[in-house]
Amino acid sequence: MYNKKNKYIFFVSSSFVLVYLLANFFVIVPSFSKILIWDVEKEAGAITALLSSMISAGLTDGLSEKEQYDLELLDNVRRDFGLIKIKIFEKSGKVVYSSDRKDIGQINENDYFRTVVAKGGKYSKFNFIGDKTLEGQETKVDLLETYVPVFINREFAGAVEIYFDITEQQRRLNNAVFLSTLLPFLLLFVLLAVVFFWENRGNNGLGNAEVLVCQHSPLFYFSLIAGSIYIAEIFVMIFLSVWKPSSVLLGAFFDSSVLVMTIVPFLYFFMLRPLIAQIAVSSEAESLLRNAQVSLEKRVEERTDELHEKNTLLAAEIHEREITAQELKKSNKVHLLLNSLLKCALENPPMAELLDFFVQQVTAIPELALQDRGAIFIMEGSPATLVLKAHRNLAAPLVEICHHVPLGRCLCGRVAVSGEVLFVDQIDDRHDNSFAGIRPHGHYCVPIIAPDRQVSGVFTVYVDAGAKHNEQVEKFLQAMASVLGVVIQNRSSEQRRLESDEKYRAITETAQDAIILMGDRGEVIFWNPAATRMFGYPQSEALGKDLYQLIAPERYLRQYKGKVEKFLQTGQGKSVGTMLEVSGLRKDGSEFPLELSLSSVRINNKVAAVGLVRDISERVNSENERNVLQVQLRQAQKMEAIGTLAGGIAHDFNNILTAILGYADLLQDSVAGNQEAMMDLGQVIQAGERAKNLVRQILTFSRQTEKELMPVQVSLIVKEALKLLRASIPSTIEIRQNIEIGEATVLTDPTQVHQIIMNMCANSFHAMPDGGLLEITLDDQQPAPDLLHGYPEMKAGPFLCLKIRDTGHGMSPEIRHRIFEPYFSTKKKEDGTGLGLSVVHGIVSQMGGAIRVESIIGQGTTFFLYLPLAVEGEEVEEPVSEGTFLGTESILFVDDELPLTELGKRNLESLGYKVATRTSSVEALAAFRHHPARYDLVITDQAMPNMNGITLAVEMLKIRADLPVILCTGFNERDIHLKMGAVGIREVLLKPVSKNQLGAAVRRVLDENNLRK
Repeated sequence: MYNKKNKYIFFVSSSFVLVYLLANFFVIVPSFSKILIWDVEKEAGAITALLSSMISAGLTDGLSEKEQYDLELLDNVRRDFGLIKIKIFEKSGKVVYSSDRKDIGQINENDYFRTVVAKGGKYSKFNFIGDKTLEGQETKVDLLETYVPVFINREFAGAVEIYFDITEQQRRLNNAVFLSTLLPFLLLFVLLAVVFFWENRGNNGLGNAEVLVCQHSPLFYFSLIAGSIYIAEIFVMIFLSVWKPSSVLLGAFFDSSVLVMTIVPFLYFFMLRPLIAQIAVSSEAESLLRNAQVSLEKRVEERTDELHEKNTLLAAEIHEREITAQELKKSNKVHLLLNSLLKCALENPPMAELLDFFVQQVTAIPELALQDRGAIFIMEGSPATLVLKAHRNLAAPLVEICHHVPLGRCLCGRVAVSGEVLFVDQIDDRHDNSFAGIRPHGHYCVPIIAPDRQVSGVFTVYVDAGAKHNEQVEKFLQAMASVLGVVIQNRSSEQRRLESDEKYRAITETAQDAIILMGDRGEVIFWNPAATRMFGYPQSEALGKDLYQLIAPERYLRQYKGKVEKFLQTGQGKSVGTMLEVSGLRKDGSEFPLELSLSSVRINNKVAAVGLVRDISERVNSENERNVLQVQLRQAQKMEAIGTLAGGIAHDFNNILTAILGYADLLQDSVAGNQEAMMDLGQVIQAGERAKNLVRQILTFSRQTEKELMPVQVSLIVKEALKLLRASIPSTIEIRQNIEIGEATVLTDPTQVHQIIMNMCANSFHAMPDGGLLEITLDDQQPAPDLLHGYPEMKAGPFLCLKIRDTGHGMSPEIRHRIFEPYFSTKKKEDGTGLGLSVVHGIVSQMGGAIRVESIIGQGTTFFLYLPLAVEGEEVEEPVSEGTFLGTESILFVDDELPLTELGKRNLESLGYKVATRTSSVEALAAFRHHPARYDLVITDQAMPNMNGITLAVEMLKIRADLPVILCTGFNERDIHLKMGAVGIREVLLKPVSKNQLGAAVRRVLDENNLRK
């Protein structure tokens, strides 16, 4: 058996051998091969450079000119240098010369030719016997193929490839490698054998570390040096292999030994010697430790046996304490859970939240060995059914199946009937509610028993299949179910009370009538929100106050008080059970009518009264309004009668005006030279025009005429109206006008504009009984956007602003908000009807305008009337010269008033027409029948005896359908306009008709008729 020193020697030497062999294979041999490649490539490069210079000499266009190559010279070069093959490529990669004629014409398409050779680089490859060349040919000898580029005029012209035989060089390389491996290995083997022989002559122990370090034998020392040589040789050869050529490689190997012999002693002294000493010390220490360990293990084993007995006793004691601790812990958790449940119940959460909390907490106690699944069912309905109210982790199919469980069905239904705890350790026939894929399990089903000993529900928890019944767990679950029963019963009672209170509260708080409860001393003990809304007292202020002192008018207090005292004594009274209409008093002091229904009740054996009070102000107001409406109806009937009368006399009045205006117009022609007479006639005509407008206003007021809308120049009407107002307004009121827009027009009825000015100015006049300033302004001020939103009928566009300002007493906000209401007035009855501003507001709204009011008490009021300007194309009718009305046609003029027929004839004949007149519609029809083609136009009055104008037109049109007819009427009736188109009447003229109006209408109708032909 080898001693420890021999082991160390063998280990160190073997490591040297292994490292040297690996280094020889992975470092030295590749280095030798690399040097061989460099030497061969260098020699091959020189040959190819010679060939490329020989080939490119005298060439200018490339390497494709085969006839220029000296083939004999190339063959001589190949033989002299021992080359296997020579190839010449043109720059496209095509072979243009080869010592093997089969290669000529082939094309080298490999990447290395384009990416390396064509860019000026050399490319080489070693091929050993059996390898493939770069062109894919199998080699039969060891060779090196090399590509060298050829440049002509510094441009790539092609390449030369040679196959160089390296068989001899490879043989020398193999010999060198063999010797470098075998000789050192044999030398080391011999040295190791000598060392082992020498060291084992009689010394079988290692000794201590000092002997190992200081007393080595010469052979041992020599073996260490030899091993160091080979390690150093490896690194030296790596260095020399990079610089030495192959021809001196073997010599370099032996020369390096001299260098190594110099280095090795230093390596030994500073590296190997301390290492071996450390190994020796470690080995000796290891032996001492091993002996100490054996001794220690024996002592530990003895001590362990002694402790084992003590540990057994201690473990039993610990087990008992753990059981006690677990029981204590379980008891603490039970009490904590009970406290949590009671605390949760006191916090009064929703019932669903409380039950969910309960099942979550109980199934989460690990000491109970329950699954994390459970459910609570509550008894509900009639007949009673178990309803699932809370659960934890129940499967969805089971939740659906067990949502309602009839009594007696499944485990829970049976427990609800029996009132006893049921334990099962697996699914059996009693599981009526099941589904495919249900997991095996067991149950504790515990009845929830209320304090009245009635079952109010079932609490079920899950256990693992095959679990054993645990009496402690069952008692705990019963205790929890009992607590839950108390909570559920209390919550149910509280819920019923809350529902009753809620119904009572809903009835009293949502009642539209006041509900008031009066105590036995006459004080208010209940006051609902309707009473607050009705009387104005909040509940906190009304409670405890004397009821009749609070809500009865003072004049009725004595009467009410006597009746109340009698009622409180006996609970009887004439008012009990009846409906009374009395007066009530609000907090603000206002009285209002109310309806009272009084009932007698007893509270704590004392008489009290319940009063239902209804505000009947609206009913009373409705009755008053009904009376007012009846008065207004009678007034409207009177107005209708006036309108009928006005419509009846309008025709005759307009006939009179027609004669006055017409003959005055004719008279102007006769007195053309008399200026004074002309002025007098002008006043007559102006008065006639005013009378004409007055008739129109009367007809408009009585709704006997349709409003004729036309572009109206508002500034003219304002100026004319102010002239009329100046005569009727006291001189203490200054009228100031500021007309900035003179020609702006509004599409309306001129009469309505006149009515607006008169009503608004009259309203301002009444606001200044002691005098002041009335200012009328007309400009293009536009309404604010918020005003547009308040008037949906207003359209975006330019507006004309009529501003009427007075310096009167002004208005409060309350009055300002009501001034446009019909019949609302702050004036005395004899000063106005309250319709003026309402009519103005209606007219402005119909025009698509709006009114804005600004008023300050004591400073006056300003009205802003925004009237929409007429759109482009709606032009004011301008006077047309008489010459444009001339004509020569034949006209039949019919009117039952002889002066009017004469007037019409003279006016039309003055314009050049031939006119025939008739004062009877019957005669006119006969004349037309006799000569229907004689007349080019018929002008007829509407109101005539025997046959009115429309009937006459119908009969004439039956005879001649293309006959144009103009109808004249004293008032613009709606029916006339409706019948006009159907009958065929071309135009309607409203009396009185001036000469120009008549001439323009005649010419217009005749021209239109000519166009139709």
